[in-house]
Amino acid sequence: MFRFIAYLLLLAAIALAGTWMFQNNGDVAIDWMDYRIETSVAFAAIMLFTLLFVAVIVVEIMLWLKKAPRRISADIAVNRNIRGLSLLTEGFAALIDGDVKRAHELAKSSRRLLPAQPYTLLLSAETAKLRGDMDEARRHLQAMLKNKSTELLGLKGLVNSARMEGNLTQAITLAERARTLKPKSDWTAPVLLDLYKKTGDWEAARNTIESFRRKNYWRNLFGRGQPAEMHSKMLEEKALASLMLSRKLYADGNVHKSYKFAKEAYDLNPGFVPAAVNLCENLLALGKRGAAKNLVEEAWAENPHPELYDIYYKIYPDEKPKKKLKRFQRLIAINPESGESYKALAMLTIDLGMYDVAKKNLVLAIEKGETKSTLKLLAQVEELSGGDKETARQLIKKAEYASGDPAWVCDACNSPAGKWDIACKRCGAYDSIVWKEYDKITILGAGGGSGSRTSRAEMAA
Repeated sequence: MFRFIAYLLLLAAIALAGTWMFQNNGDVAIDWMDYRIETSVAFAAIMLFTLLFVAVIVVEIMLWLKKAPRRISADIAVNRNIRGLSLLTEGFAALIDGDVKRAHELAKSSRRLLPAQPYTLLLSAETAKLRGDMDEARRHLQAMLKNKSTELLGLKGLVNSARMEGNLTQAITLAERARTLKPKSDWTAPVLLDLYKKTGDWEAARNTIESFRRKNYWRNLFGRGQPAEMHSKMLEEKALASLMLSRKLYADGNVHKSYKFAKEAYDLNPGFVPAAVNLCENLLALGKRGAAKNLVEEAWAENPHPELYDIYYKIYPDEKPKKKLKRFQRLIAINPESGESYKALAMLTIDLGMYDVAKKNLVLAIEKGETKSTLKLLAQVEELSGGDKETARQLIKKAEYASGDPAWVCDACNSPAGKWDIACKRCGAYDSIVWKEYDKITILGAGGGSGSRTSRAEMAA
């Protein structure tokens, strides 16, 4: 509106100027060389304005011609970009639809039209992986690292490629670079935690969990879920990392540092028997037998377990039989509802040659829950005490139909593990060893009065 008013005012000014000139007209004479030009002032003014107008038009045409090549190039570039982005979009759509061949062709075409567009490299890398050409995929992923907008995506692809090939050291290096690039990234922490576990770098695994705990990045590390559930998962993972770090330090002879992480693992997950057993072993190595005894009794109250029996047995190796018997009777007082308490006392009395006491406690254990091991142990006691052999045979036959005893079993491949470990030695599944019923348990013969002893853990293997 303002511009329109300005145009009207300009035209009015020109009209007034022209009117004034025609009303006050005069003559103009120009002498140049042998020529003389005479005209009116009004006509001279019109000619002057005409020449100026023509000059402006000529200058505009010259400037337009000068800029034309650049404009044409810009238009061509815009059209190339539009066409290239269209092909790139079609390529990703084809990739999602599973048309790898078309996605590969579109990736090449879009890369030719958009040589500076980094996402063409992503499309090319993904299609190369689906075609099985990992060398080409890595080449494109490496090229993506040169551009800040695709560096993180390139690192993620290279990490996955290194993990698939089993090159875990390289995968860790790349994942750590990605974490430095974007500390709050959703994928770097879980991947690094998994890699640290698989390579046995438990100190780094524990530190990763701890750093994310302090910054409240639980969702990044353990996925989505309720805060209480994620917090519980975090404590379990940290307990496992601390336990494995403690075991490594213990094996290296660094008992004092091992004890620190053993205690941390037990405090985080006191119901986990391997953590309790590991802490007891550290306490015994440090000469703290009383603390080890109290710990076993504390753990027994929550989860009576054969491995706790084994370590409870060796706390005082030179202990007199009567004192040892009195100590083991405490297990029944601590957890009288569990058959394991009576079975533990029966195992000790078999070693001490007190077969009548063993038989009495095995009967009580069977009343709490009949299992293969208790029936076979009772049969062995019948034989060792010179009892009725037919009764022993009947007990062994009955054991064939009884419930299986619990044992450490891989939840992934269902193979017995013997002892708990962080990964199954058969299938390699991580944190898959669980304590559950296993029907193929073979009960080994118990020792007699000579003092030899078969561990409860061996009997569950």
